[in-house]
Amino acid sequence: MHANPVLSAPKQFAFWRTIRFRWALWNTIMVLATALLALYALRYGARWALLKELDEVLSDDAREVLLSFSEHEAVDWAQLKAELAHQAIGHQNRGWTVTFFDSAGYETWTTPGAQLELPSPRTQPQGEIVTTDGVRHVWHPTPNFNGEVASFAVGVRLDLVTGMLARLDRWGSLAVLGLLGLAPLLGYWSAARAARTVGEITDLAARLQADQLDDRLPVLDTGDELDRLSQTINGFLDRIAEDARRKRDFLANAAHELRTPLAAIRSTVEVALAADRPADAYRDLLADILEENDSQTELVNQLLLLAENDAQQKHPGWAPVEFSHLVERAVDMFRGVTEEREQTLIVQELDAAAIHGNRDHLRQLINNLVVNAIRYTPPRGEVTVRLTCRGPGSTATLTVADNGPGIHRDDLPRIFERFYRSNRTRLAMRGSGLGLSLCKSIVEAHGGEIRCESEFGDGTAMIVTLPTIPVTGTTRPNEPEAKPSISVPA
Repeated sequence: MHANPVLSAPKQFAFWRTIRFRWALWNTIMVLATALLALYALRYGARWALLKELDEVLSDDAREVLLSFSEHEAVDWAQLKAELAHQAIGHQNRGWTVTFFDSAGYETWTTPGAQLELPSPRTQPQGEIVTTDGVRHVWHPTPNFNGEVASFAVGVRLDLVTGMLARLDRWGSLAVLGLLGLAPLLGYWSAARAARTVGEITDLAARLQADQLDDRLPVLDTGDELDRLSQTINGFLDRIAEDARRKRDFLANAAHELRTPLAAIRSTVEVALAADRPADAYRDLLADILEENDSQTELVNQLLLLAENDAQQKHPGWAPVEFSHLVERAVDMFRGVTEEREQTLIVQELDAAAIHGNRDHLRQLINNLVVNAIRYTPPRGEVTVRLTCRGPGSTATLTVADNGPGIHRDDLPRIFERFYRSNRTRLAMRGSGLGLSLCKSIVEAHGGEIRCESEFGDGTAMIVTLPTIPVTGTTRPNEPEAKPSISVPA
């Protein structure tokens, strides 16, 4: 015999397949990738900034040397060489060097102590700063050419730049190594809460039973996605628990309502069998049984209709229905009843409206609402029916109002619950409490909504809103006239 997969023990996953491990792994990869990209960008930016600053210094130095030459005056070579030698000694740590070249491109003089060999001006462009063999240099021709000196070059070593970049690389490597050790721990720690929430969801789902839906996930009020997930699941469980409670209550109430007529039928049969009776007495007893059977049949039909609408089954018989025609027929059918009860049935407005749906269900909806209004309207009272439509493809609004005792505010939120009896239903001692819930089920099955407006002691108005379709193409079949009745339960 195979074990039930729902009740069997949960499968134990390998550690490397857990959320914590994968979260920590991806966190490490992302952190390291980000760190490497940041380190590369930092190194590139630092190299660019250092070279730019070095180029500005070289340009300024070359400009100062150019200022020493004049188009019309002879150059004091001894003084110029002394100043350049002094400056070279001051920048010895950078390897700063100035070299003069003749017209053939050969070196004629260079600053003392220099260890740089600047390339001949024949191999480099004029005024452009270039790098050759680790030396950054720039070349310019002299404006005061005297045959001995035709050009000069200024250069420095890149040791300082490469040294700073090397130190940056070392510190960056240490930082990456530190992140390599810290990122998995941080990723594993950050995954702990998510994994804990998922684990709690799993444990909760394993504990839940059809008759035990009270457990809920903890909410930490952090406002993040995990809290939203917990709140969503808790709300879903609340709806399931409420639906299960309503179904239990529905079954209990249905059993109670069915038991009463069955008990009455049984007692009537027992009385009939207890002794011989005249034929008239047997006919009276059979009439009582038939009346109870009709009541039970009506209740069963309503329960079946509720179950059908709960399943939202649209039968093939659904078709365009002239809703305004159904309202008109219902008013005509119950007008005689209201006259007999000394009531006034008023149609304030009756717009043309068509609905795609079940004709019988829609007719029962209208009849239930009109019957309820008539039942709770006192003599010389008024029942008002109004049907308004904004136009084809929009909505139709049916309002059935009475000036009866109204509904207490405490009962209003529950009047559409199955088997619930409001204050006026209890006072009238009529109805099973399925009428309005049946109306709500029919309206919702047709994509509409129903609401109640009532003031205790000042009448009640039932308002139904349904989606409409174009009137063209709807049918008016020849329907038999139904016998007016107000036995439909509220």
